[in-house]
Amino acid sequence: MRQHFRIGVVPRRAGEARGRLLGALRRLYPVEFEASDAVPAAGVDGLLLFDHPLAEAAAATRNGTPVCLFTTKPSAVTAEPRALISCADAPALDRTLRGQRLEDESLRDFTPLIEAGDEVLASKDGQPFWRRNVTGGGVLYRVAGSPPELEPTEGLWHHFHAGNCARLLPLLHFLRECLGDRLGPPAPLRAVFIFDDPDLSRFHYGCLDFARLAEHAAEHNYHAAIALVPLTAARVNGRLAALFRAEARRLSLLMHGNNHTYCELLETPSEARAVTVLAEALRRIESMEQRFGLEVARVMEAPHAAMACHVFPALASLGYEAASATTDRIILHNPQAVWPPEFGMDLADVMPGGLGLIPRIRMSAQWRTEVVLAAFLRKPVVLAGHHNDARNGLELLAEFARLVNGFGSVEWSSLTAIARGSYRLMPCESGVRVRAYQRRLAVRLPAGLAHVTIERPWLDNGDVELLSLESDGGGTVFHAPAGRVSPPVPVSAARSLRLHSPVPNARDFHTVPGAGLPLWPLARRLLTEARDRAYPWLKRNSAPDKSPPPTAHV
Repeated sequence: MRQHFRIGVVPRRAGEARGRLLGALRRLYPVEFEASDAVPAAGVDGLLLFDHPLAEAAAATRNGTPVCLFTTKPSAVTAEPRALISCADAPALDRTLRGQRLEDESLRDFTPLIEAGDEVLASKDGQPFWRRNVTGGGVLYRVAGSPPELEPTEGLWHHFHAGNCARLLPLLHFLRECLGDRLGPPAPLRAVFIFDDPDLSRFHYGCLDFARLAEHAAEHNYHAAIALVPLTAARVNGRLAALFRAEARRLSLLMHGNNHTYCELLETPSEARAVTVLAEALRRIESMEQRFGLEVARVMEAPHAAMACHVFPALASLGYEAASATTDRIILHNPQAVWPPEFGMDLADVMPGGLGLIPRIRMSAQWRTEVVLAAFLRKPVVLAGHHNDARNGLELLAEFARLVNGFGSVEWSSLTAIARGSYRLMPCESGVRVRAYQRRLAVRLPAGLAHVTIERPWLDNGDVELLSLESDGGGTVFHAPAGRVSPPVPVSAARSLRLHSPVPNARDFHTVPGAGLPLWPLARRLLTEARDRAYPWLKRNSAPDKSPPPTAHV
């Protein structure tokens, strides 16, 4: 089986000018780009043409090769910078994009594609910039504008988020169509809404009514996770704990820092100090679990979405399964780190220590665009807000659920299930290669599979770590040291696997010395809770809320 697929780039100078861009795409997808000054007659799986004559571009599709033609000639139209991208409700578009409106300011000057006969896929300010034509032999995509040329410090993510996505989206869409099922069997989209900060001492926290939240989640088919500050874990209402146990399909818990001081996991000065803080969080949570029969995901959501790089190996060594933070703040607050240009564009990222990073979306006026882009990339859709996002009721969550459920097959679940689904299945000569994005996974296998190969990207070539695989029947099918890519493992009778790759420098959090509790974190937490609990009363006795609804495009 051929592992990589060839994409021609014409002319050569266009490929050379986008060397960093194409290199990032090569690491993200199983493609090789071949630049030349003439359209190859055969032997490629797709063609990227820049400023090529339209008739010749159409002719290149006659042997069945899909072609994407980028036109970068001087613009005839200047679009309103903040005008929305309008995607057509077209079967040719990925299901996540159909009928969507996306914020973008990157596409400004372009020549509209107004020829009759083509199918319009997307427009800006009413002017078509992305079209599709099915010719006699193949498909021709036309794009007004060109993919970005990445600066030395830029990655793909800088051109694929709300406000800046229109120049990269057609290229990504084209590559994925060329690859088709070569990217592996499609996995169901995973999704959850996170409420940061509430404690479980009462049935209400600020604008949140937990019993109503469980009912609403069942009515509208979604899952809500409460990001609990371990400092508050000793104060749990027993009846509320029973509600969480009974409604585990709709409600779950994860960890949100330890004391939740400002940028707590960014301000820890060293890995050793991070171990102290994170071990204390685990002890607090374990005590709560044992007292009240609750389960808390071993996923750390960073307070204020910021986390220092040295925190990731500390998390891994203590047995945390994953972390959750926003891509932009990870990059912003770790300027000394060297980020690969494809960072933030896969379904998850592998951080130091083999810890998985689950990308999180902050609640903002642009949340719909961010959700659509995450779903298009097949990332888990993790939208995080606070109790006051329910200030006008739970309609925001209903709208979020309608949007995500409209994408097709969706699994709403806890952060534990989302973390353990952080893998990609890719066809290979031995059957299927499982690319693991963290150390503990629950892998679903296609029917009739004979062998699997496990890839652990956190290992360098030559490194070896223990790898353990158990089948759905409970039997061990592999338990031995292996390198970055394991040997083929027979799994002919298994429909699922439990994968565990133990961290070599594991620490017992019970034996890590305590961090102590200065008065300020406790005082800060009490003040925060008092503010949040008073919020509904203050809102009722203040002027009407005239702020735009959460879905407004502002």
